[in-house]
Amino acid sequence: MTLLLAVAASACSGGTENMAEQHLQYLSEGDASAAQAQYCSLEDNLRLITVHAYQLTSETEIDGGTEYIYFVDSPERFGEVVIQVLSTEAFFDMAITSNAQLNEALADAAELLGEEASIAPAPKREDINQGKSCVFLPFDQFE
Repeated sequence: MTLLLAVAASACSGGTENMAEQHLQYLSEGDASAAQAQYCSLEDNLRLITVHAYQLTSETEIDGGTEYIYFVDSPERFGEVVIQVLSTEAFFDMAITSNAQLNEALADAAELLGEEASIAPAPKREDINQGKSCVFLPFDQFE
């Protein structure tokens, strides 16, 4: 355990290779506002707040960007954390698709119950990070 933390701490001290690592570096330095500014959705709250150490364990290309898996020592999470670095346009397209799927499911449920469907509002581009790339930490890993 001590060896892992020492290796992870040394990984933190080098220059940043990618936006995911930069995100973790901001958190390890206590710069929550800089980390928050990297999030894809401007309405999201930080899922990690403090990071003591981290180490990259894998990197995979995905639709719209790259998925990084880090081993993280944090009060919010001790273990693997998935951080996706996406183009903001790809994230916006995913948000539109997810919203459409949600509204379809809400309409189906309302029909089964004989009720009027409630519709989730469509995401707006101005609610998405205006940079070229952004950071997304999938919700389910923090449940």
